[in-house]
Amino acid sequence: MTCVLWPVAYNQTWKRSLPLIRLLIIFLPIGGTWNLWISKVFPVQQYGGLALSYSRNVHWAALSLFQSIYILTALAFTVICTTVTLYKMLVLPERLKAAEKSLCFTSIFISITFLLVAATQILWVTCCDSDWLFAIQFLAFDTFTVGSAVIVITINKQLRTSISPWNTSNRTKSVLVSVAPG
Repeated sequence: MTCVLWPVAYNQTWKRSLPLIRLLIIFLPIGGTWNLWISKVFPVQQYGGLALSYSRNVHWAALSLFQSIYILTALAFTVICTTVTLYKMLVLPERLKAAEKSLCFTSIFISITFLLVAATQILWVTCCDSDWLFAIQFLAFDTFTVGSAVIVITINKQLRTSISPWNTSNRTKSVLVSVAPG
């Protein structure tokens, strides 16, 4: 988003804020997982798969509560960034490039995956403790985890054609010629 808002100064902005961002990347996960480190963790079979569960030592510190706080913060940040990006894209001149369109669509789809995870997490924490929501939550987190890669491959035609095995137009037709000593 910074390259859209401040196309000239975004490099300097990132150089200044990168040390703080690195510290946040290191220490923020501790805020959501510290209770796991001091609790007993055990495997649970769910729907043909394997999940890890835990018995909390600190009862008020539920992992789903911390996940909800982090996910809602990230969701708010992503929605704000997507809105600003869309606005900036709309006020651009007619020369809307393909890269700018890809950035816009990617931001929208990533916001949707954040929204899906946030909605299932909020339902899980607040009201609905059921088997179907438990299963849907796995799908939401899988969409959140794998969705970004799928979105990038779907949006970027050059990447999509370079990795697709059924694309025969990019393959070179070569013949191996060997000279036998004679």
